[in-house]
Amino acid sequence: MLPVVQKSGAGPSEAPSKVGLVLLRSRLFRFLTLSLMFLALLGGLSAVELGKPAPLSDQADFPGITLHLTAEAGNALQQAGQAFPAAEAGFSAYYRVSSNGGYSLDKAAVDAEIFSPVTSGDLTYRDGLATMIATGGNYTVARLPIINIDYVSENDKLTTTVNVYYDDQGWIVAYLPANTPSAQIWQARTLDAENPSLSDVSHTVLLDAINIIYVDGLNKTTPLTAATAGLDYYHWQHPDAANFLMLAVARGEQGGANYPVSFAVPATFQIAEVSAAMWISRDVNPTAPCAKLTLDAADLIAQKCVKGFYHATADLTAFNAQSAHVLKLEQSGRDEGASGGLLMLVYAVP
Repeated sequence: MLPVVQKSGAGPSEAPSKVGLVLLRSRLFRFLTLSLMFLALLGGLSAVELGKPAPLSDQADFPGITLHLTAEAGNALQQAGQAFPAAEAGFSAYYRVSSNGGYSLDKAAVDAEIFSPVTSGDLTYRDGLATMIATGGNYTVARLPIINIDYVSENDKLTTTVNVYYDDQGWIVAYLPANTPSAQIWQARTLDAENPSLSDVSHTVLLDAINIIYVDGLNKTTPLTAATAGLDYYHWQHPDAANFLMLAVARGEQGGANYPVSFAVPATFQIAEVSAAMWISRDVNPTAPCAKLTLDAADLIAQKCVKGFYHATADLTAFNAQSAHVLKLEQSGRDEGASGGLLMLVYAVP
């Protein structure tokens, strides 16, 4: 089973607005603390009971996703003539493009798209030209700047950089560099900077990068989603860690408070990585709120008071020293922006 997760507080007084989650290994799971509901997931006993509804400015999202690298993908990406930089890759998402009963990709068309300026009016997440990392006759490796939360103006936005590999055999792999906190995949652009709603934590910057290749470069009309068959995830530095869990909280503009999420990790789990992300945004006001992210009462991301995206990796020795944990987002009382925090666990289940 995945960790038992409980949202253990809401607001300055941490009045209970509890969420309990017990989840068997699944392809994708998400929920919002908006109303009373009960869900049963296919494939085994999986019950979610939401208690007292939480206000819109105090929300949580907990998707658990299984990592999966097929033998076909692993072999194809590392065979002679292919040049996927496995030793330099960390957390990744991948997809293979089908064409005329087989698999192929027009590398020249994608090259022409991503190394050119973004056309005004294009429906893209790309923030400017890609940067070349490596290229050959049948493959390209590039670095893509992707717009993340709080696109207020051209000179006032947050971006996340993702590496992407694609080849003429149809493979597209979006990945973070090795030793990068996996929580950096969090895409928060769909959130209202002042009143964040955690509707889909499974929408990541890796998915955006793949769609830049798939939709913009190949002129496909329907973007891929987190539920698309054939879209999978893999951590190249932790090949035996077959699962990951993302726990996210967000706070709107209505003042300062602490937002704790309690969770317990079964002793049988083998934790490969614990990482975190925190963003601070603002709308039209010139000053952002202060915020910090703590794990088990210790600063995981120390207090920041400047708009930005911040990331960190937790110490596994300290994390494994106990089975019950508390993640807490703390925001100041300044009513001029929003903040959000996410904890990501990559782990194996024997």
